[in-house]
Amino acid sequence: MRTPFSVRLALMEGRSGIRRVGWFLAAVALGVGSLVALYSFQRDAEASVRREARVLLGGDLRLQGSSPFDERAVEVLDSLAAQGAIVARGTSLASVVSVPGADRARLLQVNAVDEYFPAAGEVEEEPEGVWARLPGGSGVVADPQVLQQLGVSLGDSLRVGALKLVVTGSATGLPVDFGIEWVAGPPLYISLDNLSETGLTEFGSLAQYRAWVGLPDGEEARQVRNRYREEFQRFGISIETAQEEAEGFASGFENLSRFLGLVGLLALLLGGIGVGSAVNVYLRERLPSMAILRCIGARRATLLRAYLLQAVALGALGAGVGVVLGLCIQFSLPILLREVLPFELSPTWHPEAIVAGWLLGAWVAVLFSLFPLLRVHGVSPLGALRAE
Repeated sequence: MRTPFSVRLALMEGRSGIRRVGWFLAAVALGVGSLVALYSFQRDAEASVRREARVLLGGDLRLQGSSPFDERAVEVLDSLAAQGAIVARGTSLASVVSVPGADRARLLQVNAVDEYFPAAGEVEEEPEGVWARLPGGSGVVADPQVLQQLGVSLGDSLRVGALKLVVTGSATGLPVDFGIEWVAGPPLYISLDNLSETGLTEFGSLAQYRAWVGLPDGEEARQVRNRYREEFQRFGISIETAQEEAEGFASGFENLSRFLGLVGLLALLLGGIGVGSAVNVYLRERLPSMAILRCIGARRATLLRAYLLQAVALGALGAGVGVVLGLCIQFSLPILLREVLPFELSPTWHPEAIVAGWLLGAWVAVLFSLFPLLRVHGVSPLGALRAE
């Protein structure tokens, strides 16, 4: 079957077209890449936080109040523990931690916990066994970022409130509290038995008293929450499930991706405007050639189809490059954000993001090329004999 003349013409002049419009298609590719990467990152982050919800919260349930728990709340927690649940208790607050004998101090997140913390998940510790020795001891186990910020190492001392404690190790993989961490930075952990000696819970303290509950297999966290929620609310204690925490994380990542997606959309639109301008200049240079083709019998519709095919092909090419760029960014994020995200990000393929990004990029490139292409329809054979 013979190839139509419009297709052969589009292929023949395609090289000059891509040289002229290629740089502007790079902007389209950048916009498509950012949109694909952001959408895929949001879906990957949502799946990861739902998978690791218990670890991020520290259990199936978390109880929190601004004052020590009432006797009735303690009875409920003890009854859950008697039924086989793991109940961990702790207190969190923001406090200035300093290095004795050195002019170094930081506002950090101080967590006093008991031997059952965390109620879910595994602690990554250095050296081995240091976390098990924390309860009842006189040491500090800190996030590695704390040791780096304060410039201390194992065996050095830290002053937490009125108490001087020795750094015994570092630990990661513990529950995350972005509310306190956003204000006070990374966490350090001390024994709950030593909290009163620090003097950090005296009158005027903004400490948060917490309990984490790891339920036995088969028991539904929402049922336990609904059973005791109204009773705990009378004591000023909030109760949250791991699933609710995961939904909060997912909502936050969705809002972030929407906000950053505006940047990608703006880049895509600017790239489309650039493509339209470049196509306009390119077609103006091709007017004498088009006029000669009209003299030898080429129809207006044939020329229009040829250059429209070029615009579609270049738009699809730019969008395809953008999709590849977005996928490269998506699968690089787990490495780049390894030290930032409190969970393990596992990238997966999202066909809907690939198809939508490719179609959107190609559509924008072709849409902004349509108006300049109208010039092709008005080409006259007399254009080969006279200059405009």
